[in-house]
Amino acid sequence: MLFFCIGPLHAQQGFLEYVVKNQDQNFYTTKAAMDTYYANRDRGRGSGYTHYRRWLMNTEKYVYPSGKMFNFSAQLTATFNRFIQTQPFNLSRATHGYWQSEGPSSYMLGSGWNGGNGRVNAIAFHPDDPNTIYACTPAGGLWVSTNNASTWEPLTDGLPSIGVSGIVINPQDPDIMYLLTGDGDGGHKFSIGVLKSMDGGVTWLPTGLTFNTTETIRGYKILMHPDDPDTVFVAASNGIWRTLNGGDDWTLEIEEWFTDIEFKPESPAAMYAVSLDDFYRSSNTGDTWTIDNDASFPAEWCRMAIGVTPANTNYVYLLFGGHVDGTGNGTFSGIYRSTNSGAGFTLRANTPNLLGYSSSGNDQANQACYDLALAIDPLNADIVYVGGINVWKSTNGGLTGSWTISAHWYEPSNTIGYTHADIHALEFKDATLYCGSDGGVFRSTNAGGDWINVSSGLANMQFYYLDVEVTTITGGTQDNGCNQWNISTDNAIHSRGADGFACLINYNNTSIRYQSTQGSKYRSINGGSSFTNISISGVSDYWDADWIMDPVDPQRLFLAQEDIWRTTTGGTGGWTDLNAGFTEERLITSLAQGVPNTSILYASDEVSLRKSADVLATTPTWSDKTTGLPVTEAMISDIAVDPANASRVWVTFYGLSNGNKVFFSSNGGDTWVNESGSLPNIPVNCVIYQSGSIDGLYIGTDFGVFYRNDDIGDWIFYSNGLPNARVFDLDIEGSTVYAATLGRGVWASSFYSCDTELVLTAAYDPSNVHFTGHQIYHASNTIASTQIITGGIGTDVQYNAGSSITLQEGFHARANNLFEAKLEGCPD
Repeated sequence: MLFFCIGPLHAQQGFLEYVVKNQDQNFYTTKAAMDTYYANRDRGRGSGYTHYRRWLMNTEKYVYPSGKMFNFSAQLTATFNRFIQTQPFNLSRATHGYWQSEGPSSYMLGSGWNGGNGRVNAIAFHPDDPNTIYACTPAGGLWVSTNNASTWEPLTDGLPSIGVSGIVINPQDPDIMYLLTGDGDGGHKFSIGVLKSMDGGVTWLPTGLTFNTTETIRGYKILMHPDDPDTVFVAASNGIWRTLNGGDDWTLEIEEWFTDIEFKPESPAAMYAVSLDDFYRSSNTGDTWTIDNDASFPAEWCRMAIGVTPANTNYVYLLFGGHVDGTGNGTFSGIYRSTNSGAGFTLRANTPNLLGYSSSGNDQANQACYDLALAIDPLNADIVYVGGINVWKSTNGGLTGSWTISAHWYEPSNTIGYTHADIHALEFKDATLYCGSDGGVFRSTNAGGDWINVSSGLANMQFYYLDVEVTTITGGTQDNGCNQWNISTDNAIHSRGADGFACLINYNNTSIRYQSTQGSKYRSINGGSSFTNISISGVSDYWDADWIMDPVDPQRLFLAQEDIWRTTTGGTGGWTDLNAGFTEERLITSLAQGVPNTSILYASDEVSLRKSADVLATTPTWSDKTTGLPVTEAMISDIAVDPANASRVWVTFYGLSNGNKVFFSSNGGDTWVNESGSLPNIPVNCVIYQSGSIDGLYIGTDFGVFYRNDDIGDWIFYSNGLPNARVFDLDIEGSTVYAATLGRGVWASSFYSCDTELVLTAAYDPSNVHFTGHQIYHASNTIASTQIITGGIGTDVQYNAGSSITLQEGFHARANNLFEAKLEGCPD
């Protein structure tokens, strides 16, 4: 991976610019620079601080303790596939239960202010069927709608947990598709390369463009030649790649950080591309490229986007994303136009600020390194749309004074038109304009006059936390705040904005609810219709502050925010500092309280564990229980306590320290035993204990859920039907375990069991009739199946019965997958 250092300012740049331009720099060097930068600067909208805190959450868990950056996606994919192929079936690959989606797949606005489903990076269209639309998401994979965006279906749930930044479809044979992996805009997932499907997206296989663990590549755009579908280009952070033979072989044509690439309409030998620094042209279909910057270009910018249109093939628009200056203010660097195929440009406008939050364009905010979109009307070359935080429109070629706001990020009482904040894609399908934003897919059929949310069915919310109580699910998400909904539906009420985190429901009175967003805490007494701020005044705004509810007294809450705090009034009467000795240097990652003995509380920051045996006292005492835990190798992620005996406690770990995943203590943390067993070397994000079981534990990892109990004696893969998404939180209600995923919403499964007889049909998996993913079925007696099992990456299916397995008419296992049938029954 090449290292690019663009511009003279480093610590004087906001996070979005700094991290893009210093991607391979050691994590702790970047963290120190950004902590200094934001120490005395505004941390509000447009400052990049939100994206900085997300990056901290996402990255340190992988790179601790060295801070060395690497391609997490490639590493985890290789590790998990190796694990699946080599471990004993009766241990690590046995699965029981079956996961079903609990949504949400749509929302209604409550007390929040920018509702949505989840982020969409790119939008594409079927070349023949006008009702078929594709949406690319950063953590939930590829989605398709075959009914003009009335409903959506996932196409890549069986793939290892990857982001998607683009798709192209062969117009001569639409079953042939190419998928650009990774999360180019957000950078939360590096690219593992380009995948190819020959069957309309049912199965996917690698192409010749594959990035390994050492290549921290961000892919931004994939582009197919309009006349030769075997010629495909990728614009990525290490250059422009090209294949001439349908993906078998790829050539790095030019090395620089590229974010956009286009053909000249009707003359594809002419091409345009933009890097972080330069505008490029090619006259020979990408064989050679020439920098062709114009003297009128602005002095500074973060990123560019290209716009072309068949309405005038000689027109080229360039949108220059703004620069964040040393004071934290953002600038809009301008929109330029060429009327001679890029040979020369003129400035059309650099006011108002098209990239900020204000509906009048009079603020100083932008985040162009994160999202920047440009679209030109295919029938009128003077109609231009710009996407930043909002959508703006010009009807005379972008000239100053011609811009009007088309869609605004603030949903309540919006008379302009609403698309969720942060626009990643603007794409025309004939006269209809589609928008991909942090909240899903929106479209306008009247030239931006009105916008309609067409994300219903797109269950791609990126959850961090959840709480389930009786019939209600609530949880915090990336980009889309806090949401709550009834288990019997999948239509969420959006109740808080920004990034949402830990949420709680009073188990004695479900009308009392608690939610948190970016360090702030809120309480509702009317089921979430309205909230009161109960944050602690003067305490650091911990981004991801955990809190728990006492299992005996729901008015007593414990909050991990710089230290451990307690309230006995549901937060309305203030908070008491329990002086556990934590500092703001480390995030407090987890709290766990005893049930029969509520005086016991465990608390962990990322590298230490502490315990109080008298946490209900006026002045609790604390002891360190870190000795024996591998905190020099991996960071603590979560804690679980046996509800029948609070001296029995389990601690889980993030990171890629092999064999350091789960530790158990039977004596309140005095000594520890490693119970990692045969778990693969992937991060364990959360753990929950099943009451009444023989030490039944569920853990959420970057590739689904694992389970163990004392009878089995090791971990089994417990993820039938569950997409290969990152599971960030787990909860239990009744006899059901719930999983909050980053990118595929909330899922639910019955507890561990082993069936006597199984009949497997397409109806057994209504969310995915072409069974994909690692799925293993056990029955103590018989299995009969008419399933269709897909091939390609991520598909690995086993039937394991005690007496017989019958593959009935209709059963079919496709090429390029592992299918096995074994007469071994349930694991002991």
